[in-house]
Amino acid sequence: MLADARRFFYDTGSLALALVDTVGARGRPLSPGGGRREYLDSPSALAAWARQAGLGAGRLPAPAELRQVQLLREAIYRLLRAALERRPPRPRDLTILNRAVAEAAPEPGIVWYRGAFVPARRRRTRLAQTILTRVAAETRMLLLDPSALRACADPECGWLFLDRSQARRRRWCSMAECGNRAKARRFRGTHASVRE
Repeated sequence: MLADARRFFYDTGSLALALVDTVGARGRPLSPGGGRREYLDSPSALAAWARQAGLGAGRLPAPAELRQVQLLREAIYRLLRAALERRPPRPRDLTILNRAVAEAAPEPGIVWYRGAFVPARRRRTRLAQTILTRVAAETRMLLLDPSALRACADPECGWLFLDRSQARRRRWCSMAECGNRAKARRFRGTHASVRE
């Protein structure tokens, strides 16, 4: 498998949200220069994301499997935005999610092995299938209780995260990125008016 040196962002509180946030600058239009960015732009990028997320390293996903993960990711994003905005979702997005949830293999049973209970061995699954089923199951839980779900306050960002802070007032996907940019904009705005 080809190694992909990218580092992905996982400070979302959820594997499903980490997948959703593999599109950067969702609030910007698609453009080659500085618009929205697709971080899962190749099968090797998807394999690197899965490895970094702790889902293991299987064979390199096929291009069709990458497109399948991207399709689920976009459906999840729209479903979560609908939950945040308290509006009905698109039926097609629910169908895509429900199909992935239905394909999830149940947890393996247990067996007695060398004096202890251990999980029964699972049949091997493709890496893309592992991603799809794990993310779909998590998304299902997020939609059933979206109380901690938040969108980054930076309108150009669009990343989603779970707010697990005690006061439930987290505003930024990352204080180091979007939070600092907002503080710098505010600083420049106040100092620009002082100079005039």
